[in-house]
Amino acid sequence: MFENEKRIVIVLDNAKTHIAKIGKTIAKILNIKLVFLEKYASDINPIERVWYSIKDKLSVTYVEDEMFLMTEFSRYFYIYANSRTLVENWLDTYIN
Repeated sequence: MFENEKRIVIVLDNAKTHIAKIGKTIAKILNIKLVFLEKYASDINPIERVWYSIKDKLSVTYVEDEMFLMTEFSRYFYIYANSRTLVENWLDTYIN
């Protein structure tokens, strides 16, 4: 049914939700190739610290509506993603 479609490849880590049998089955039916990365510790990925920091801030914030949430998320994302301290701490912990 999907032979003439462009090939879709999705790169995933080995999180439990990514390796579930139903997901693999649906991907096979839809002719989607799943490529699994080597296991790694997500805590060494700098973006994970950004997500954690955003979640920490937003989890105690009253969300008025979807637009408010999107605005606050964007604001915190740029604060933390551009945080020199966050980058320096990561480099000191995992590189230096």
